[in-house]
Amino acid sequence: MSVNDHGEAMFADDEGSRTLGIELVEVSEGRAVTRLAIGPEMLNGLGLCHGGFIFAVGDTALAFAANSQGEGAPTRAAAISYRRPARAGTVLTATAQVIERDDKQLLVEVEVTDQDHELIASLRGESRLPR
Repeated sequence: MSVNDHGEAMFADDEGSRTLGIELVEVSEGRAVTRLAIGPEMLNGLGLCHGGFIFAVGDTALAFAANSQGEGAPTRAAAISYRRPARAGTVLTATAQVIERDDKQLLVEVEVTDQDHELIASLRGESRLPR
């Protein structure tokens, strides 16, 4: 696994993801992998990982897959389905893949799994290509 040059440059400017503790693991054409270790400060009132952190690691992978070749394609819509909870100590890995592309947009699917490869959430997003 490696991060391409564009991915490195983009991540260097991604203050938000770095502040949350998200790691960029891999970026290649149309694909990206991110990782986030869930700490106690990320739990909600039920003692489970707040859904916003799960979304954030998935959304970051989506963005890097959509922009893996320097497209400059912002996300215009994204939806997530939570499959099972995550707890403190869980390491989330988000794997994003561009599944459809035309001259105006990209469609990206993301799976967020835990360290046991159990599906935690699935995310689907659209990114708009610049004109």
